[in-house]
Amino acid sequence: MKKNKSKCKKYNYVRITKTINGKKKEFSGKTKAEVQKKIKEYEQTHMSSNLEFSEMKFQDLFELWFYGIKRHDSIKPSTYMRYDTVYRNHIKDSSISNIAICKMKSLDLQRFVNELINAEVVTLHEFEKGTPQIVSKIPSK
Repeated sequence: MKKNKSKCKKYNYVRITKTINGKKKEFSGKTKAEVQKKIKEYEQTHMSSNLEFSEMKFQDLFELWFYGIKRHDSIKPSTYMRYDTVYRNHIKDSSISNIAICKMKSLDLQRFVNELINAEVVTLHEFEKGTPQIVSKIPSK
């Protein structure tokens, strides 16, 4: 009788899944200490960058993201123009543009939306489920 010998190598490693900023991230290494070190380094790197962004004003962060980070080849030219137009016409120099991200509250956003509605920039339409959606107002002829 022949013995069945496995030619597969066994690998021992430690894997830890951690939720950071609402996203699950997986870390692995040969030892638990190595994995914990990787988690600590990751958190220090990413948490410090989040603190920098949280102190930024909404307008500055949007400009950094849209004009500096967002890959324009990943969206259609018409989408780019739409975002740029909405930003320049409605967000730039608005009531929310100079609020620091860390200090922005849902009430600030609701007031901003109300300003747009009162200025007839947008209208509210009820979705099938009763959820209001903001859509651009189409000028009547």
